[in-house]
Amino acid sequence: MLDFKDVELNDKARFDAIINACDPDGGLYCGADYSFGNLFIWRHRYATQLAFDGNACFISENGGEYAYFPICGDAELPGAIEKLAGKRLLFVTDAMLAKLDALGVNYECEPMPDSFDYVYRYDDLADLPGKKYHQKRNHIVFFETAHPDYVFQAVTPENIEECKEFSFKWAEQSLHGIDGEERLALDNALGSFFELGFEGGLIRAGAEVVAMSAGERRGSTFVVHIEKALGIRGAYPLINREFVRNVCAGCRLINREEDMGLAGLAKAKKSYHPAFMIKKYSVRICN
Repeated sequence: MLDFKDVELNDKARFDAIINACDPDGGLYCGADYSFGNLFIWRHRYATQLAFDGNACFISENGGEYAYFPICGDAELPGAIEKLAGKRLLFVTDAMLAKLDALGVNYECEPMPDSFDYVYRYDDLADLPGKKYHQKRNHIVFFETAHPDYVFQAVTPENIEECKEFSFKWAEQSLHGIDGEERLALDNALGSFFELGFEGGLIRAGAEVVAMSAGERRGSTFVVHIEKALGIRGAYPLINREFVRNVCAGCRLINREEDMGLAGLAKAKKSYHPAFMIKKYSVRICN
C-alpha cells in the first residue's frame, strides 16, 4: 500500500535523487510534468501528492484518482506498475509506452493533445536564425531601439522582491487575466525560488522590470515554467532570446511546456518552430 502525502519543499532532495539516478539525461522523464518544481508550484490546483517506496517515487492527483508513470529504474518498474494496476496514468510518453510494451503490460491508451510539450533546439531560440524567425528579430530590434538602455540580469536574492512586484504588475496588465491558482503558482515559484533550484532572468528598461522568465534543468533539457512580460512590443521575444542565451547555456533542448488547448498560446508556441512535441497519453493499466 502506497502512503501518499502532500508535496512539500523538503521532498525535493529525495525526489531528485531518485529521478537523477534512473534518468540522468532526462530522456525518459522528459515531460515538464515530471520536474519537481512544476509539481510543487502547482500542487494546490491538482491536489498533487507523492509517495516514496524504496528507490521509486509515485505521483498522484485529485485524491488518488489519477497517477503518473512511476519514477524508478528498470529493476523496480514491474513492481511499481503492479502497484498501479487499475489506475488511470497521466502524462505517459511514447518512451514510457515502450517500457510497458517491453514488460508485456496490458493497457488502454488515449492521447492528451492539450498536454503535449513544445520542445526547441537551444541554437534556434538563442540565435533566431533564418527567414522563419524574421518577425521575431524585427520585434526585438523595435524594443532595442525604443529602450537602448535595457539590460538583462539574472534573478538573484537581491532582485527577487522586484520580480514578485513585477508579477503583480504583469497580472494587472494581462489581457487574459489571472486566476487564483495561477497567482498561487507564481507566489509559490517566487517565494521558494532558490530552494527549488530555479534559474531565472529579467529584462530591465530603465529602472523598471518589464519581463522575466524562470525554470529548471532536467538533464540536458531546460524546462521553462514562467515567462511573463508587460505589453511592450518586443518584450516577449527579447526575454525568450536573452533567457536562453544567458540562463539555458549548456542545455541542448528547451521545453516550453504545453498550450493547455488555448488557441492563442498554441499559436505563440508554434511561432517559435518547435523541433518536436513530447506526446503524452492517458493510460489505464488493465488487470
